[in-house]
Amino acid sequence: MGSPYSNEELAGIYELGRMYFELGYFAPAERIFNGLVVVDEGRTPARLGLGLLKLERGLYQEAGTHFRSVLESKSYEVQAKLGLCAAFVAAGDLVRAKSILDELAKTLERNPGTEPEVRRLFQAYVARCRAEVAQPS
Repeated sequence: MGSPYSNEELAGIYELGRMYFELGYFAPAERIFNGLVVVDEGRTPARLGLGLLKLERGLYQEAGTHFRSVLESKSYEVQAKLGLCAAFVAAGDLVRAKSILDELAKTLERNPGTEPEVRRLFQAYVARCRAEVAQPS
């Protein structure tokens, strides 16, 4: 059974959740994203939003779960890999972060039209991992 909401309605609801998130109103953003996940059939990046919320709250394992779920759905692959990398970096798991970055490099190579902001974020994580590895323990 399909969603009772049109793509336009879902996009509008998602944007409201995104704005709440960007303004730091995490509780309403989380309610919106959770609701969308139930009804949107993967048509919005709501699960990415949930991953970012968990990341922001320091719940790195939960964030990773949401980002992996997005990857399994085969949508928003680049963003999900960046989120997963961020969760690993934040948790101090640089080995897994570097593994994701290696995968992401191949993905970006296959998608030359990827937004410049995404490529800059990728480069920032590569630099961060290199810097962390270069620092003596």
